[in-house]
Amino acid sequence: MYNPLLYLIGFFFEIIELNIKLIIKFFIKTSDTVSLTKN
Repeated sequence: MYNPLLYLIGFFFEIIELNIKLIIKFFIKTSDTVSLTKN
């Protein structure tokens, strides 16, 4: 039996995972620039 709700939930979590990875990359970049300006 095919459940479209499960498909939507999986899609939603994939988007969240991608966003988390992008946010982590962004924070690493900003922390790198902050440490560079501090030194």
